[in-house]
Amino acid sequence: MRPVLLTLLLAALAAGAAAQAPAPTTRAADAYLLGNREVIIPAPAGYVESTSRSERIKEFFAKTEGPGSDFLASHHSAEDMERILRGEKFDFGIYTKVSIPKRLRATDITRKDFPRVVAGLRANSPRALDLKNPEFQAELKRLNQRLDEKLMRLDLSQPVSLGEFLNTADAFGMLILMNFKIKGVNGERERVMVGSVSLVWVRDRVLQVYTYKNFHTEQDADDLREFTKRWLAEIIRANA
Repeated sequence: MRPVLLTLLLAALAAGAAAQAPAPTTRAADAYLLGNREVIIPAPAGYVESTSRSERIKEFFAKTEGPGSDFLASHHSAEDMERILRGEKFDFGIYTKVSIPKRLRATDITRKDFPRVVAGLRANSPRALDLKNPEFQAELKRLNQRLDEKLMRLDLSQPVSLGEFLNTADAFGMLILMNFKIKGVNGERERVMVGSVSLVWVRDRVLQVYTYKNFHTEQDADDLREFTKRWLAEIIRANA
């Protein structure tokens, strides 16, 4: 699994890119074929899938997704999506990203196997969040090379784990606080965000689910935590 923090940051950067030059396309279905399994990823209530509506968002994820993962979906609220399509610049509300490791796309993972996947994420989290980790530095260098094409660059400080908020037979989630700067042609922007990293087991597949929100107070972390719990439950119900 690629460094967790970089995966979280990608959607934050995509949010900035999305407001610059969006172009609507046909909406994608909520069904995704993962090997011989069809998995449903419903949009959260009041949300729409983003990459099927904005070529800019779609292009960004296509260029920045790690080589070991397949991007599946991203979601913004319907209201935010309308503002994106009008080309407005604003602070997004909560938004999402879903992916799956390439090596697991067509691999059956039983519910009994799921705790081992969770244990692997737990074990790797301290290293994945360590800015001194050579793997992290290599990924960050690769990411900045891609961002150079868009005249953007990323600087970040050490992230902080806010702990686990969900651990069931079908789902696991934890929160991370991130502080980073985005340098571009329009100057430098500093942002503090809270992000969730979750795994959800559905139809013998394990999805990587990420949610994001700008952080101002502890209430933002609480809101993101509850939003993510509800949405993971919706994903599980849709695949029951």
